[in-house]
Amino acid sequence: MLTLFDDETDNGKLYINYPMIESIRYTKELPDDAYASYTIGREACKDFKRLAREFSAYDSLDHLLFKDGETPTKDKYLKVKDNWEYLRAMNVCKANLLTTGFFTMPRQKSDIGQLAVFNNQVTKFVKPNESVAILNSFPIFIYEYMK
Repeated sequence: MLTLFDDETDNGKLYINYPMIESIRYTKELPDDAYASYTIGREACKDFKRLAREFSAYDSLDHLLFKDGETPTKDKYLKVKDNWEYLRAMNVCKANLLTTGFFTMPRQKSDIGQLAVFNNQVTKFVKPNESVAILNSFPIFIYEYMK
């Protein structure tokens, strides 16, 4: 699927969250300096929703979103913006760590392509340890498509 859905202008582009969408919550208070080391074993993945909720420093997604009808204050707007920037940097750098071995912003966007991330997850975590490095694709999407 990753080879077929690899281009947003042709068939579309597939993004994978490891192990699932709730990985967006798997962080301590932002910025989280330990984020690069977070992994989860295969058996624990079946309970990941609860684990992410309990692990998170945040009780909800209010640190990332505005409630329906909410008129955000300038302080909340800046806090949400900062939190997305932290998540973007943490996830993009972690994807780069998986693919190049360096916890830095990639030299080029193609360094953290979804197929490369997937292959490195399998090689470095799934096969040897039956685990996966926790990674969310929303911040990677933001990195790839927004300034």
